[in-house]
Amino acid sequence: MDDLHGRWFAALQHLPKLGILFRRYSPLFKFLRAYKDGGLGGCLKAGTCFLWTLDGFVAYLLSRRYISDATNAALSGFIHPRSFKPIPLVKELIGVELPLPEVVDNYGEFGDVEGMEFRVLIADQQAAAVAEGATNRGVVKVTLGTGLFVDMPTVQYAERRGLVPLVLYRVGRDTRYGLEAYLPAAGHFIEGLVSLGLATYEELSGLDPGGEYLYVLPAPAGLQYPPAAWVRGALMGLRLYTRREELLSSVVATLSFYVKYVLEAGGYKAERVRVDGGGSRLGSFLRCLASVVDAPVERPEDYEGTARGVLSLLAYGDGLVELGKPLGRFTQISGKSLYCKRNFETWLRKMKFLKNLKPFFQAV
Repeated sequence: MDDLHGRWFAALQHLPKLGILFRRYSPLFKFLRAYKDGGLGGCLKAGTCFLWTLDGFVAYLLSRRYISDATNAALSGFIHPRSFKPIPLVKELIGVELPLPEVVDNYGEFGDVEGMEFRVLIADQQAAAVAEGATNRGVVKVTLGTGLFVDMPTVQYAERRGLVPLVLYRVGRDTRYGLEAYLPAAGHFIEGLVSLGLATYEELSGLDPGGEYLYVLPAPAGLQYPPAAWVRGALMGLRLYTRREELLSSVVATLSFYVKYVLEAGGYKAERVRVDGGGSRLGSFLRCLASVVDAPVERPEDYEGTARGVLSLLAYGDGLVELGKPLGRFTQISGKSLYCKRNFETWLRKMKFLKNLKPFFQAV
């Protein structure tokens, strides 16, 4: 697979529109790895096995139907998010015979499971976007959990180089689109600081960032945007007298810088930013984010955005709510951190030289 990626995927990722499908972290690459390494070609051709995303597996267990919802299918790399039809070029380029599932709406009648109706099937980030009302232009959904996700609704289908085109939901004739950037394993970077005994979650949440800024790459699993899968987590600029609080301040601030960077690089005008996920309890991150983005920052009362999104779709099916309206209560976060405002440009200037660091992250 490494040879295959070196010869094909490394070249195909530079295609102007489909290139994002062929990066090492893409679902398509994972499909191909499972297909080649698992020796699944024979059973797939015979129709005795299927290879698809987790939603298809769960749906098959519950309904005995080979289906995939619009949000997950559009992320597979095999289904075009605008037409919901197979992308012929993908099959021709990688030569994979893969039986594709039926693409279904995010709300429908999918079957009964032990007397319970199976009505909703949707990807986790998109469900959270539904819950936060981030299916309308201008309302940005940020999730800080295992990774850091920035979802920007465009309503109509749109493409931006390097950003992932999303289907936020599809119900009947109503399909909402967006763009996504994410920082894989950003939450693990925070967990690493805690596990090393450098901080507690309570201390990080109450932190008032200050001191000298260190250049931080909170990317132990690489960067999705900008595309730099070779990057690993790094701290640069340590001095003889660097204090622990300065290190923690730099990490928290950098997470907020990444969100602002995505919005600016994507040319997206945010009117409101809603933050969910377990990391939404990290008060210092929210206050720093509110200091650097030119929009109100809000946090829901709970961080179970995915569950609220599913509930919103169920309520819509019963005629109780309209899709597009947030479900839950939100608290606005105030941010007046001069430290965060001052150091964003410092971080941004260093990011422009990211490619110069590539030799330091590659194996000798």
